[in-house]
Amino acid sequence: MVMKDVTVLCTGNELLYGSTQNTNSGFISERLFPLELRVRMHLVVGDDIDELERALRYALNSSDIIIVTGGLGPTDDDNTIAALKRICGFTVTVDERSKDKMAKYFMNMGMSISGADLKMVEVPSGARILSNTYGIAPGFIIQKEENIIIALPGVPGEMAEMMDASVIPFIKKEYNIRQRKNVSVRVIGMKESEINEIVKSMDIELTRLEWAITAKQGITTVTFAQKPPVSFDADGIVSEAERLFGDRLLDPSFECPEEEVIQLLRERGMTVAAAESCTGGLVSKRLTDIPGSSDVFTGSVIAYSNRVKVEELGVPEEKLTRYGAVSEEVAAEMAHGVRTILGTDIGISITGIAGPGGGTDLKPVGTVCFGLADANGAKSYTRTVSGNRERVRVFASLIAIENLRKYLKEL
Repeated sequence: MVMKDVTVLCTGNELLYGSTQNTNSGFISERLFPLELRVRMHLVVGDDIDELERALRYALNSSDIIIVTGGLGPTDDDNTIAALKRICGFTVTVDERSKDKMAKYFMNMGMSISGADLKMVEVPSGARILSNTYGIAPGFIIQKEENIIIALPGVPGEMAEMMDASVIPFIKKEYNIRQRKNVSVRVIGMKESEINEIVKSMDIELTRLEWAITAKQGITTVTFAQKPPVSFDADGIVSEAERLFGDRLLDPSFECPEEEVIQLLRERGMTVAAAESCTGGLVSKRLTDIPGSSDVFTGSVIAYSNRVKVEELGVPEEKLTRYGAVSEEVAAEMAHGVRTILGTDIGISITGIAGPGGGTDLKPVGTVCFGLADANGAKSYTRTVSGNRERVRVFASLIAIENLRKYLKEL
């Protein structure tokens, strides 16, 4: 079977200006990836009808399926239907069901429909209409010779619901598209270049697969996908990844390290508490984002000031004076203190310089000290994280959780 090619085209000046982030392309590709389809490209174009027409013609010459988001609203800069009309030559009609829905919505708001509002419920004559559960403007599907064009609203929530409820089922049925096998592994704390070299050394036939590396905030996902009709050994891929990446590999059954941490704590019947300074509660947030984390995560102390470090966590003032708030000695005391006052098996801590100010020659911006305390005492270590304030804080929270994960796996 020859795989069908897809182009995703998103329209709107706000996407080009940067005032609105284009999340639609990523969502659509994520939904299409498990299918026997190939997303060829993402296009973003403004509201100019001539530019939109050119982009649509280019997409039609490049792909079998074109998915367009945006440009279906009531204003003068909503030009998707007008541009498609130039290309396909259809007549435009009003979708009566969407019109009735709009009338009821406006009536409940104490408003009436104007002539301009009707543009929002216009569709090509003969199109397959896609109902909009969360909004007013309907989506639609039309055919241009051998191409299928799918038009969806640009509002992410409306688009997402239509993709799942209507578009994916239509594509699968229309082209007899099946799911293709795929597996992802997640690697923590390694450079992309290192991961790339390890993947190339794996004892699997990479030429018979599609694979890609995606890095996000210290966690790198390597995805392997089947090239139909070639067979696909997901277990063999995971086993080979476990052999080569060792403890840097997150258990494939978990989406993130904090999810595995919660499971490991639960399996070992242990509890943990956190003391955070520069991260301001990010570690606690990551842990409490996991459902059921209250079983094992007792709480935290945001010890941003030295006074809180001393009065709440029991950090000796002498150590703060001698070593400074950002030091392994203070990190160890913070971990011990939070473990003691919250009565947990483990205490973890973070204290650092997130920037942009506060750094010195000895302790530059990005210096972060971590602590971990248990019944046997407290240990601490230092890492230097490059980047802006947000990056330092996010990566510091990941390092703390990853260190806790390694500690628990070694028990």
